[in-house]
Order: sequence, then structure tokens, then C-alpha cells
Amino acid sequence: MFSLAVRVVPMPDEGLVGYVSRLEGANALGSGELVRRFRSMSDEELSSIFAAGTYPSGWTQELAEIRRPSTRPARVWNHRIWKYCPPCLRLASYWRNHWSLTLVSCCPLHSTRLMDHCSKCGKSIDRRVLLDFRCDECAQPLADGIAVTTQSRGALWLATELASRLDGAQRDRMEEVRALGLTELHELALRLGIRASHTQRVKPLKVRDASRVAIALPIARDAGEILMTWPAGMKQLIGRLCIQAPKESRWRIQKAVGPLYRDVYRYLDGPSFNFVRKAFEAYVGEEWRAPLARRNRNFPPSVVQRHGWLSLGKAASRLALPPSLLFRLVDSGELRALEIKHKSGKVSRSVDLNELSAARNTLRSALSLRQASRSLGIGLERVRQLLDAGLLRAIAGRPRPGERWWIDREKLPVPENRKRRKRKEVDSESVTVADIAKYLVPDANTFVALIGAIWSGSLSAGVGADPVRIGEWRLDREEVATWMLERHKTETISLVEAAARLGVKQEVVYALSRAKILMTNVVRVGRRQAQTVSNSSLSDFGARYVFGTELARLAGTSPRHLARRLLAMGIHAVAGPGVNNCMCRQYVWERSQQTLDVAMNTLVGKPHERRGPGER
Repeated sequence: MFSLAVRVVPMPDEGLVGYVSRLEGANALGSGELVRRFRSMSDEELSSIFAAGTYPSGWTQELAEIRRPSTRPARVWNHRIWKYCPPCLRLASYWRNHWSLTLVSCCPLHSTRLMDHCSKCGKSIDRRVLLDFRCDECAQPLADGIAVTTQSRGALWLATELASRLDGAQRDRMEEVRALGLTELHELALRLGIRASHTQRVKPLKVRDASRVAIALPIARDAGEILMTWPAGMKQLIGRLCIQAPKESRWRIQKAVGPLYRDVYRYLDGPSFNFVRKAFEAYVGEEWRAPLARRNRNFPPSVVQRHGWLSLGKAASRLALPPSLLFRLVDSGELRALEIKHKSGKVSRSVDLNELSAARNTLRSALSLRQASRSLGIGLERVRQLLDAGLLRAIAGRPRPGERWWIDREKLPVPENRKRRKRKEVDSESVTVADIAKYLVPDANTFVALIGAIWSGSLSAGVGADPVRIGEWRLDREEVATWMLERHKTETISLVEAAARLGVKQEVVYALSRAKILMTNVVRVGRRQAQTVSNSSLSDFGARYVFGTELARLAGTSPRHLARRLLAMGIHAVAGPGVNNCMCRQYVWERSQQTLDVAMNTLVGKPHERRGPGER
């Protein structure tokens, strides 16, 4: 080569610049002189030189970069920042060709991290070390550097694949990656690595000193991990970008994934990158939760047509359903939706057509309130009571005024088989549920409990040909009477019973009921109304209020004297003699700590008042 006096045999994996430096040293030439000759020679002269001998296959690509350097900031070859592997130099002192690749940050042979500085003085090395492989600052041999085993499988995998493109022996098992050449693999890895590692979504594809190990390593690591697990790694990358995107940009695929969209459909546009576009479109078909523009020319028509996420209006039109129903399904949380808030303040929603299609039959067969009343054989108000109690399923929740109910036909109550009897098995002393609801249990709670008891099997019912018609279910009178009596005993009591339990006169309980201090329920028994008190209401009353007689016993004084003491302290009764809101025979006070302290004479500086003459 160049008709030099001393010829040097190139090593199989030696880099062109490293070989030229050895050749210059052997012939006592200046550093870089042969490189300048390479740049000044014509293509015909270079072809005749390489045709005259056998040289490593990667030299042709490296020579093209030397003669016509790429203007890209992160090019395939980098001859400005020099990287090396100390264990490799200890084996043989020559410069490996893959050390000059921008994205190679690990040694494929020793699985160690490459170095781009002197291990002793820390100075960055330059091209002059190719002559003697020593640091020009401290004369430390590069081979004496301490190698660090890399922990990045992705960076090591990518370094192995890039190095294999130089010796012509691709090792990757995946056919799509195996078909990529050195430049194509570098381009793909560079874009994937930068999009995965950079936090700036709008940053152009410019990385300063991309060949430095500290900068190239995270890019190579992320790119290698994506390509190693292809296509799952690509889908994970797109998913992360969509999550990191601003909320207002998540409904447009171009803005959600950022520059990666242009990478896939503009810069990686060759046929060798078809597998990248297929992986991107597979993610869109499986994971993208927003509409796709019908005018999109990048996606194949089949991808756009199969995409299931549509706006609420289009989804309702496609399935022949009222748009108001879909809005209610979204508001109630029964249907997933993507909300898009525009700059104008308008909010758009899109839903998954596939998810909606699965529930289409249920939605189309849903009953209105009047239809459910006719199907069940009971009144409209009774249907509402069953809906409020949860015995009937209301699709999309309770409607607003003016909207219709959507009642699930498949969830209509049917008695259990073990307690279901035919009508002929029910004697003449039976009564229908409709009659019971009309004359015996007009209140909502008892009616709901009755239907629940029949449905669960606690009460046996005679069912006709249509087991769904609740109103025609027939029950034994005595069994119903026994059930109602037991329920009445356990859940509610009359005001007379409440007075006896509280230890006061009946008129006191009636006065407390009128003042809403003691909460009561009004029920109908036949044609008359009656007031009842639930056990929970009695418990709440006892927790919030206390009678004056009870406080007087605790204080060891009379209720009248205790009342004067509390009034003197500014504590007023909520009921009692002379109380306008609730006048009755007994004083009733709020059960507070201050009231109890006064009654027990524990307030500091407030001694017992002496009774006056004639007071009892």
C-alpha cells in the first residue's frame, strides 16, 4: 500500500485508522500523513489499492467515512473520540475496528465497558495514542487500565451486533434484525435509544459527543433492550411515551408518541424497516385508546377500519344506541372512555367499540320503567323501590329528570328452585304479591325485604308459567303473617313500645317524634297509618340526647334544680317544659361533655347551688 518500504500485515478485526497509524509508525511517517493521502486520492486509485491485497471487510465503509465525513451529529463512525478495551490491548496491541463505532460502548469479547480516557490521570485520549498505546500526558500504558464488567445486557447485545456487521457474521436470530446492515442497524438503534432515554420530547436528533462512553452507554442500553425483546420492547417504549405525554396530547397518536412517529414513518422509510412499522401498527391496534383520523395516510386502511375507539356519537350511531345512554354509561363508570379537553374548553369522549359491542345485546334488550312494570306485574313505584334497593339492576345508574330507565332484563328476580312451587300446590289461603304490596306492606322497606326473602328462598312462592312476573307470585297467608311479625319484632317497634323502653310517658315520645328529635317511620297497616321506631333510631337518640331524670340521678339532685343549674351555665334543653320547639313533660339535653360535667359538678369554679327555702 502506497509503495512503502515497510509493510504491515493487517489483523482481521483491525480498524483502518489503527492500521494506518501502525503503518506510519513502521515507516517513520508523521501522524495523519497517510490519512491525508487517502482523502486526496481518487476512487479509481483507491479501488486499485484495495484490489491488490486482502483487507478486512469493514475498511470500505470506514474509508468512505474518512474521505467524505457525514454531517450528521451522531454518525456511524467516530474518529474524534477514541475508545479502547484494556484486556484486548493486553492480548494484542492494535486498534479494533468496532471501537470506532459511535454506539459501541462495551467489548463483545470481554463483556467490559470501554474506556475513553486514561485510567491514571483521567485525560481524554486522542489519535496520538495509536502509535505506542500510551497516554501522552502521563505515559501510562492503556493496557494497564482497570476494566469494569458491564451490567447492561442491552448495550452488550448491541455492541455484539454492530461488531458482527464488520466481519460479515450476523449473530441475531431474529430475521428482521439480521437483515439490517451496519448503517441501518445504527440508524434504528440510535433513534430508539434517544427516544427512550431523553426526557425532552421535542428535542431534535442531536446528541453532543454521542460517541463518549458515558453518553453512548444509556442510548445503546435502551436500544438494545428494545431490539432484544422485539416487538414487546417496541410496544413498551410506545406505551411509556404515551404515558409521559401531556394530557391534552394523548388523544392524537402523532403528539402522544412525539418524534418517534416521524422516525417510524418518515426517516425509517426503507423496506428493511417494514417490521418497525408493523410493530407500531400492532400497538395501535391493540393498545391505542383514542380515535384515529380517517385521513391518516401512514396507517394501512385495514388498521384504521379495525380500530375500535370512536367518539361517543359515532359509536352510538354505529350500534344504533341513544347517545345519552353512552354518556350515562361513561359517567357511571360502567364504560371506559377517554376524555379529551380542547383549548376552547370543549370536552370530547371516545369509547372502545369492541367493549361496547359485547354489551350491545344487553343494552338493546333493556327495559324502561313502564316495560319493567308490565313484565313484573307490579306498579311503577314498586319497580323504583326494587331499583333503589339493588334487587333490579339499573344500567347506567339512576336517570336524571326527563331520562328513561334502562333496566337489565337478564337480572330480573326469580325465586330459587328449592323454594319454588307450582300454583296448584298452593292452597286457597294464598295471596299474591300484588295484593300483599297493596294492602299489607305498603312501605318500601318491607316490600323490598319481602321480595328479597322470596328471591333468597326464605319464603316459598307459587310461580306461574312466567317466573318473572312478581305480582303473580302466590304466598301462604300464614307464612307471610309469621314472617312480617318476626320482622316487625326485630326491626321496628311502636311508639308505645319505644316509650316503655325509654322509661318515659307516651306523650313525651310523641312530642319528640313531632319535633324530629326521635326519628320515626310512617307505615300503612291496612287503610290506616302508624308510626314506628327502628332500633337504629333509638340507638342514635340515646347517643345524642339524655333525659333530665337520668342526669338528676347522676348529680344526686332534682330534675328542676338541675335544669336551673344548666340554664345558668348557658346550656339549654332541646325539649321539656317551657321549650318552644318541643314542649313536653321531660327535660331532654344534648349528651355533651359540658352537660355531663355540670351535672356531676366537675366544672372548676362552679360549686353546687344551695336549694332555697321550700325547694324540693
